Amino acid sequence: GLGGSSSDGPQGDRLDRYFEQLAAAPQQWAVQPSITVAIIAEPGQDELLGETLASVRRQLYPHWTVRVAARGTAAARVPAMDRTEVVALPARTSFAAATAAALDPVASDFILELPVGDLLYPQGLLVLARAIAEGQGRPGQSADLRSEPEIVYGDDRPIGPAGEPAGPPRLKPAAMPGYTPRRGT
Repeated sequence: GLGGSSSDGPQGDRLDRYFEQLAAAPQQWAVQPSITVAIIAEPGQDELLGETLASVRRQLYPHWTVRVAARGTAAARVPAMDRTEVVALPARTSFAAATAAALDPVASDFILELPVGDLLYPQGLLVLARAIAEGQGRPGQSADLRSEPEIVYGDDRPIGPAGEPAGPPRLKPAAMPGYTPRRGT
C-alpha cells in the first residue's frame, strides 16, 4: 500500500486507509494549486539526491513538478523521472545563481525549495496544497493563486548520527496559515 503493507498488520492497514483518504481529498477542492519542488544539486550528492527525488515521487498530491538546478557534473547524475526538469549549470555557479536558476521561470502556482538530503513524507505536498486551497475564498483573500504567499510549510524530523530517525514519526505536518514574510509572524 501507500503507507504500509499487509505485513505491517492492523497499523499498516489503518495507515493505508488514511493515505487513500488523503489522496482522494483534492478532488473535492475548488482550487488545486500546482507546486514546483526546486532542488539545487551538487556533484557528489547522487545518493542523497536520489533519496530526495524518491520522496517527491511518493507524493499523494498529483499536481507537482520538480526542477533541479545541477552544478557541474551533477546534471548528468540526476535520475530520469517524469515531471522533472534539469537545468545544467557550470561548476562555479554561485549558490544564489543556482537558486535563481531553480526558481526561474517556473509555471507553477507555488514553489517549495527542498534541499538535497531532505525528505518529504508522502502527504507533505498534499498538506501544503490543502492549506493553500483552504485559504482561497475566505473574506479578504485573493482568488488569484499567484498573489503574495500567505503560508510557510515545514516538515522536519530529527535524524540521528547514523541517519536513523531519532524521534516519533509525525504523520500530520503543520502549515502556518497567516504567516507573513514581511512581519515574520
